[in-house]
Amino acid sequence: MMIIRPVKVTDAEALSMLLSQLNNETPFMAMGEQNSAAELCAHLALFIEASTQVLYVAEQVSNNESSLIGFAIGIAGYVGHDMDAISLVIGVQQASIGVGLGRELLAYVETWARLLNYKQLELTVMITNKNAIVFYKNNGFKQIIAKPKGMIDGMTKNELYMVKVIN
Repeated sequence: MMIIRPVKVTDAEALSMLLSQLNNETPFMAMGEQNSAAELCAHLALFIEASTQVLYVAEQVSNNESSLIGFAIGIAGYVGHDMDAISLVIGVQQASIGVGLGRELLAYVETWARLLNYKQLELTVMITNKNAIVFYKNNGFKQIIAKPKGMIDGMTKNELYMVKVIN
């Protein structure tokens, strides 16, 4: 069974493992510096208390064991300090891609953003990440601009800036 829920401080170790896994599985996530579970625990406590951001996790539960298989983050005013916009990041482990998990995670962030009267979701995606671009376009995002030579994990990559109007 799969559950999507808000992150808890007690998820720090499992989230740290998921972020490490995503960093190893794909060059597209650009996870940057990896935090230990203890460091992540402190960050999560601050994150959970803030009203302008949300972090949902997808948890796979079977045989009384659970693991995190994906996440979605929404942060108000992150890109360009536009307080009407939510910056979005979605990460799903490779083994769980193609089963609708990304769409469900997106729906949770979108519902949260609508409840708080935000106007749009925005994100950047590497131009070479064709699957993600198709996913976002299929879920209502429009390409606004191509952002040349963005720095991703120390490498120069071109990115697309995409937006979805939600209110």
